[in-house]
Amino acid sequence: MQNFISKGKKWIGKLFGADLPCLDPDRPTGSPPARTDRPVVPDLGSIPASQESTIPEPPSFFELCSSNLPPEPRADTTLTEGLRGKIFSCALTKKDVEDEMKELCKTYRASMPPSRLQLWVHRYSKGGPPAVVQWVRLSQKPDEFDHVTLGPRGGKRPRWFKVLKIRTRTDLGDAIHWNGLDMHRKTVMSYFDRWQALNKSRSILARTMHTSTMGLTFNLKSSGSEGESATHLLSHPGMKFIQGYGIGLYCTAWQVGRLAEGNLIALKELAARTKELSFQVVLNRGATEFDRSVTWEHGLSGRKFRYLKDSWLESMAWSSEELEAMREAVGECRGLVQALKIRLGVLRRAESMLTKALLEADRLLGQTSPVEKTIREWRY
Repeated sequence: MQNFISKGKKWIGKLFGADLPCLDPDRPTGSPPARTDRPVVPDLGSIPASQESTIPEPPSFFELCSSNLPPEPRADTTLTEGLRGKIFSCALTKKDVEDEMKELCKTYRASMPPSRLQLWVHRYSKGGPPAVVQWVRLSQKPDEFDHVTLGPRGGKRPRWFKVLKIRTRTDLGDAIHWNGLDMHRKTVMSYFDRWQALNKSRSILARTMHTSTMGLTFNLKSSGSEGESATHLLSHPGMKFIQGYGIGLYCTAWQVGRLAEGNLIALKELAARTKELSFQVVLNRGATEFDRSVTWEHGLSGRKFRYLKDSWLESMAWSSEELEAMREAVGECRGLVQALKIRLGVLRRAESMLTKALLEADRLLGQTSPVEKTIREWRY
């Protein structure tokens, strides 16, 4: 019987990774042993946590972005959720506008006869995204033969186009006349509204995103720390949709949000540490979900104060250690609340700017409909 019991103990130990007692002290002596084909389920406390059966939850957006970071206590992870959504919306809208800029030029060339008046996409860098659509006039083919010296003409090769300063419909009408397109005036003028809407909407989105990035970067530099590294965000699957469009803004917003979350965590830790002091920190929700207002509560009387003056602390009969601890807690609390207020304000201003830019771009693009392709056959 002892051999059967020892074998059952070894089998259960291999199965659950824990050494279990071979005999139940409450069972009377001489009772039959437990069945070896169906072992008794041990206590859950003796099973390692790694072998407990749990259903894995799908990872959240923040967990995907911070998968390479070490585990640490976090505050509300939805602090920059609205700003991240606006960044994605502006970046995708800006990309659609730039794609339509290239398509507008192709449509114009396909619907018009060969002429010197053309639409051309200007880029700030070679291979970069389209920046602005310009009306240009193609230059005549240069004559490389000098009729005076009867030799090849030297000198610098002229540019093959000239950018026209067109601001109004009148300017475009003059350009149509001087380039010999009076018969196609109505077709050329149909591109004016869409050309103007694309240029304005792209300029508004690009300028707003650049201004928001500068504001967030200035806050990081003024805080004395660049924040955590955000290079791991580039590996997120959603970043491929804004590749080259708003990556810097997204990374800086994440860094400022992480610093603000650190302030929230520090305030909660400070409230826990002041429970042993005469005055305790009580955190209350402010104007929004992530704002915090601080109230100092006296432990004995229960009275609440919005702030504590240094003169009040010195007038109380405290020991030097407790007085120094209260001064340190008051100073730390003021700094954390001020830093949290500034960073939340920067994030909200960036979100408000992106929202206004997105609404303005949608309004401009909604006023005009895309120009349809009207390809015609021309006889030469």
